This record gives sequence, structure tokens and C-alpha cells, in this order.
Amino acid sequence: MKKYKNFFYLLILLIFIIFLYTREVCYPKFGDIFGISNLPIQTYGFFIAMAFLFGSIFLKDELKRLHVEGKLKSIKRKSENKIENIFNLFFSFFFGYQLIFIINGNYQKFLENPEIILSLHLDKSIFEILVCFIGGVSFTLFNIFLNKRNTTIEKDFIEPQELIGSLLGITLISGVLGAKIFYLFETEISWQNLTSFGGLTFYGGLICGTLGVIIYSKLNKISIPHMADAFAPILMLSYAIGRVACHVSGDGCWGKINKFNEPFPMPDWLWKGYYKFGQSINNEDNIDNFDAINNKLIEGIFPTPIYETIICLIFFGILWSIRKKIKIGGLLFSIYLILNGIERFFMEMIRVNKDLIFNLTQGQIIAISLFLFGITLSLYLLNNKKDAII
Repeated sequence: MKKYKNFFYLLILLIFIIFLYTREVCYPKFGDIFGISNLPIQTYGFFIAMAFLFGSIFLKDELKRLHVEGKLKSIKRKSENKIENIFNLFFSFFFGYQLIFIINGNYQKFLENPEIILSLHLDKSIFEILVCFIGGVSFTLFNIFLNKRNTTIEKDFIEPQELIGSLLGITLISGVLGAKIFYLFETEISWQNLTSFGGLTFYGGLICGTLGVIIYSKLNKISIPHMADAFAPILMLSYAIGRVACHVSGDGCWGKINKFNEPFPMPDWLWKGYYKFGQSINNEDNIDNFDAINNKLIEGIFPTPIYETIICLIFFGILWSIRKKIKIGGLLFSIYLILNGIERFFMEMIRVNKDLIFNLTQGQIIAISLFLFGITLSLYLLNNKKDAII
């Protein structure tokens, strides 16, 4: 039973996701699902967090397996990382600063617009800013106290699975930055788009997140091919869960209007989506297809996030089932690139995205590039029958 506990947890989440899909209603705020209106949790953020959580659960087990097999070696512990310490202190201060701001009579504003926590609130009175500053300093000092109290004798070497926090941190930071940069180029370069919680382009996150992990692995002398293989099924799983965030919150990733009849009997929610109460449905993509009275779309559109969730879960199952059979480092990641390219290329055909060149969208061009790179890398590895050299 212990062997399959991760899949048991995943099954529970999938049942919850199916339940939400069948409701045919969007829930911008997580509390709306349960009829609780004052929870400061966005549905989009919740499922992105679930994507990272389940990704970390499966990744930790995979890193441990590769370590036992000798494909990933322990790394020598470095001296105290000053940059990491500075980041921790900054985060503690920022958390304390914003927490005091929220509980100091601004909770309702935070519920209505969570993005206000990205501001330092310098338009407030000097007294309010000073109170927030004292809160930030207090949390920082508390963090220093806890770190000193919990200091233990550290091992000389760190096993790969113990790096899960660092790996996810690097993936998160570099991935979000990349996703934001690609989004800005897709839309409009503005401070509002940069600081908004929404607006994340998957391929930007994938490319920059991958580069971040490669650089980290290179600096720590970790096998990049085997590290990439460890991430391959995890990326597919996390993407599948992340797409739930887009659909259930009604944040975007729209499909085109579906004017076709169902090819065979299937649930309505699987064929057409009306995104009732979606937080972003009244935009330029749906300007002529929006029912303002009922707050939903007039004509149903392809629920592409649902399709991507299903397809990527299947691909995750394939990658997870063959991972132990593949002995060449980097080959599993090559297969991931091929599957990812195929999925995204065809999905773009029913999504609302502008053509960039040759009647192809930006997503399709990147999908073709990943597919060709995956094919080329696979052939190279199979012909040489050895790990990729990066």
C-alpha cells in the first residue's frame, strides 16, 4: 500500500477535479466551491500549488530511486549560502509586512484584489507604513531565532531527494519569470501585466524553468540527463493539474466556438464550455459571445483545459510506466518533448490564439521546435547508446 500512496492521494485530487468539471461553473475564489465567500484563496493559485505539491511528491521518490540505482550521486555540502540567507530574510520581512497590512483593516481589500500584496502601500499614512515595517522586522527576527534554534549537525553529503526544496524553488522562480516574459511578448509590455497573478505562458515557464534546473545541476555536478529524466513525467503531471486552474477559475486558455455536433454521446461539459462566472470571460476574445445578464458565454467553446488535463494525465502514465525500462540518460526527457510537442500543436488548432507566421501560432512554432529537438536527441542517444552530454 505504501508503494501506491502517492497515486491514492492523486486519485482523491482527480475525483475532486472531475466533480468541479461536471458542475459547469467557474469558481474564481476557492471558497465559492463550498459557499464560503471570505476565504482569501484564489482557485487559480490553489491548483497551481497542487501542481507543485504533487510534482514534488512524485519527484522526490524518483530522485531517490535514481540515487539508489547510482544514476544520481550525492553532492558535497557547500558552506553557508549567503544569497539563500538574504533571500530567506527578505521573504520573512515581506511576509510580515504584508500580513500586518492585511490584518490592519485591509482584509476585504485583499479578498477583492489579492494583487495588492505586491505593493508596499506607500500611499498609506506614515503611521500605517511604520506598523507594517515593524511587522516585517519582527518576522525577520523570529525567523533568525528559529534558524539558530533548529541548527543541527549537517552531513558532509546531500542525497538528490534532499534537494527537492532547492530544485522546486529554482523551477518556480525561473519558470514564473519565463512565463511572465513570454506572456508580455504575447500581449502588452506593461507594469500591470507584469505584476498580475494571472497571465502565465506555459512554454515560457517550461523553457526558463528547464534552463534554471540545468544551470543548478551543472553548478552542483549533478547528471543533467538523469535529472531531466526525473523531471519528464513530473512536468506532464504538473501541467495536467495546472490546466485545471485555468478552467475552474475561468482565467483563460480559451478554445474556439464549438459549432459541431457531438460525434458520439458524451457529457455536455466535455464537449462545450460556457464558463459561467469565469473571472476573465468578458474580454476581447469573447466580446461578441458574452451574456452579461447570466455572466456566461452565449455559444459554447471547446473546453481545451479539460482536454489537456486528460491527455497529459495519459502521457504522465506512459512516461511513469516506462521510466524504469529506459537505461539511456536523457531519452525519457526526449520522449517527453515529443509528446508535449504533439499535444500542444494539435490543441492550438482549437484554441484562441493569434497566428504568428505561416498561419502558425507562437505555441505551434515552439511545439514543432520541441518535437524536432526531441526526435533529434532521441536518435542521437539511440545511435550512441549513451547518456546525452550537456
